[in-house]
Amino acid sequence: MIAALAAVGMGVLSAFGSLQQGDQQAKIANANADISIRNAGQARYAAREEAAQIRLRSQYVTGQQKATQGATGIYVNSGTAADFRQATEEQFELDALKALYTGELQASAFEQEAVLSRYAGKMAKRNSYFAAGFGFANSSIGAYNAVQYAKTPIATNTSVMGGVQNPYVQPLR
Repeated sequence: MIAALAAVGMGVLSAFGSLQQGDQQAKIANANADISIRNAGQARYAAREEAAQIRLRSQYVTGQQKATQGATGIYVNSGTAADFRQATEEQFELDALKALYTGELQASAFEQEAVLSRYAGKMAKRNSYFAAGFGFANSSIGAYNAVQYAKTPIATNTSVMGGVQNPYVQPLR
């Protein structure tokens, strides 16, 4: 009977431990998801800053081009000189857009990571319920088996044949 109570007690402790473990895993997964969301925002911010720097460089470079063209006596407001500066500005704008797109891809990857992390947390919590249930059921079966064993002739210190006392087995007290 003590074995049965011990088995049930261990089952309760095991179930509680499984639930606690699932809860902790869910909390960690949610914390990781929060970090991923912050990383997504930082990726977007960094991309906007990089694009702004590229556009500033564009203004500087095209200004230098215009100054150099003007200093050499080239008419700077039309023709090849203007086309050249426009092509330079377009290339810089493409670089700025590429920086923004790359930042958006990074942010999207971080957001997807957050979704997966939250899902993993939910699954850990759900799995802990199953583990707790199976652990408790297993210990209950163990307790039932212990009670059934206690009722057997071997456990009651009698021989299976005719109820003769076994001299080599000490009685249970």
